[in-house]
Amino acid sequence: MSPILMMKMEMFNLKENAIWIGGLNIDQLPHILILEKVWTHIWSCKTLSKIKSFLWRACAQCLASGEGLLSRHVSVDPSCLRCGVAVETVDHLLLECLFALASWFGSSIAFLVPASRPLKLYEFLSSWDSLFSQEQRKATETLGMCSFLYWFLWIARNDLVFRKKIWTPSEMFQSAQRAFSKFWAASSPHNQSSYEAPTALSPPSSWTRPPIGSVKINCNIALPTDFQVGGLGIIIQDCQGA
Repeated sequence: MSPILMMKMEMFNLKENAIWIGGLNIDQLPHILILEKVWTHIWSCKTLSKIKSFLWRACAQCLASGEGLLSRHVSVDPSCLRCGVAVETVDHLLLECLFALASWFGSSIAFLVPASRPLKLYEFLSSWDSLFSQEQRKATETLGMCSFLYWFLWIARNDLVFRKKIWTPSEMFQSAQRAFSKFWAASSPHNQSSYEAPTALSPPSSWTRPPIGSVKINCNIALPTDFQVGGLGIIIQDCQGA
């Protein structure tokens, strides 16, 4: 058991001493206490130490996002600099913004963030229990790849804020995949990563038909540099191209 959990609460006068995490009262963050498996996934994740620290700070709402700075009484516009519509929370930056959605879907993971309700980072991490119970190695590698995508989403955001450099989603997820592939090869020399980044996004020269009795779905997404409006195209065809 954690030494912190073994402490007797009567040692502290909770009425007189506020407990804060990332500048927020801990009563406002019950998931920080309840979901211990989130921290387990973070600290056991096969990734760089700095990315583990980043994920911990992201879940604890300690990042200097627009919302985070405003909560610390820093006079800033908390709106997302990319979409300009939503407040730049950590979850919006990493999972909800159009740039993040395009990056996750375009990556080799091809993760489609649910649109039914906002997805929280700690919920995403806690949901990995089922995958770990089925295929340990694949889950370990995939969670490591996800950690690099989160990290590069943060890098791309900071480049936009401080250097006015605009990354495209493809540049972001290809950079993340290349960095992860190098890390995975160095840490697992006998195992090649399943998430190798392509050298370039080059579509096939001709359409290949699916097997008889199946359909093939081709899709593409287009986003302007200001990410105000985007487009998604989907084509469904059978083996005869109909």
